Parts: sequence; C-alpha cells; structure tokens
Amino acid sequence: PNADKMSLANSLRRAEAAGATLIVTYGSHATLIAKETIKETPLLFADVYDPVALGVVKTLAAPGTDASGATSKTSIDTLIDALIALSPVKTVGVLYTKGEKGSELQLAEIKEKSKSFGFKVIAENARNPKEATALGTKLAGKADALFLTESVAVAKQAEDILTSAQADKCIVFSQIPGLVEVGALIGLEADLEEQGKLVAVHALQALQGQKVHILPVREAKKVSLRINNQTAVQLGLTIPAEVASKAKIM
Repeated sequence: PNADKMSLANSLRRAEAAGATLIVTYGSHATLIAKETIKETPLLFADVYDPVALGVVKTLAAPGTDASGATSKTSIDTLIDALIALSPVKTVGVLYTKGEKGSELQLAEIKEKSKSFGFKVIAENARNPKEATALGTKLAGKADALFLTESVAVAKQAEDILTSAQADKCIVFSQIPGLVEVGALIGLEADLEEQGKLVAVHALQALQGQKVHILPVREAKKVSLRINNQTAVQLGLTIPAEVASKAKIM
C-alpha cells in the first residue's frame, strides 16, 4: 500500500476479508491505522515507538487487546545527553507530521526535554514528502540541530534533508533506524533484526493457538547509540571520549 490512511486501511480490510490468521504491521503509523480498521484478526507489530502512550496496548506486560509485538522506544534523554556533549546546541528544529501520533509524541518529548536541557524548539509540520524536503531545508538554516521524527514523509525524504542540512552545517539527530549510516551525526536505535525475531516468536505462538492479548510486548535489548565520524569531521566536531565509549562509531 501507499502510506496514506485510505490505502493502508483498504489493504488491511482486504487481508482480513481474505481470512488472514494474523496481520503484521511495521511502524506506528500503519499500526495505529490497523488498530482502527481490523475487526477480528489478531495484530502483531514492530517498530512502534511507544505502544502504551499511543494507545495500541494498555501495558507492555499485559496488552489487554488483541495486539502485541515489539516496541522501538529508546531514551530521548540518552540521545540528547550525547548530542549536548558533542555540541551545546541552543536551537533545535523538529520536523514532524501532524496527525501521525508517533511523530507528534516525539515532538512532545523533545519540547518537554528542552526545558531541562535549555534549548529552544522550532517545529514544522511536513504534510507530504515534498514539504518535508523544503521544511527540512528551512529548519536547517535556522537551527543548530535538526531532529527528524518517525513521520513517513520525513523518513522518505531523509537523505535529501540530510544533504541540505550538511550544506548548512546543521547537526541531524534522530531515532529513525539507519539514518546515521547515511549521514546523520547521531542516533539512538532499537535493533530492527532483533525486533523482527521477537515478533516472529509471537507469530509462532499465535499460530500454535496462543491468544495474542496475553503475549507481552517485547523490548529490544540491542539499543545502540550511533555516531557518524565522517559527519562529525565535516561539522568540525570532536567526539568526546566519554561519548565514544558508549557509542558505535560509524
């Protein structure tokens, strides 16, 4: 399907009408639409930033609904601590999409953390990929650092946004998997392969008759702080030893 709600909902309805035993979704956006759309088929998900806060499950230990899977939530404190150690930023731009609850949640967390970390937040709403690129360029020209939320439009244009940010000597950081490898300075990621394996175990259990609503949501144990050394050099930044000791340097 395409990433819009109608396309996702239609695909989910077709899967359920065809008699799917399980439906598996990836990402907060698709998972929330599945939660609204499917009526009887159990749902398994991966890479959902905070399934409790987003209302996908009641608790991680006891979902309380016919949905479970793996969460990708990582500590925003850890990420910002490392960012500030690399460069004491004063203004952070946030690129998000209004209506995507996972993206909105990350924006809210950044705004809350700005109070204790002492930086200003400028946010822009990217409604589609074209806007994401333009607004990313705009924010990079105004902010010391740019945070990319898990918005579908933002993720699709991430590499173009990175290119424009680097031209403005603007730091890019995120919790989107794979972004550091393509040029973001720093990221904090829950391992995708591990999430997939955790969901696969749940799928086997469900197919063997286990009720999904009693399967706990799993958290990836492999959470890595990643720093792109080449990007740091281009930005004229030195990676402090205490940060390097905790990070995977790419």
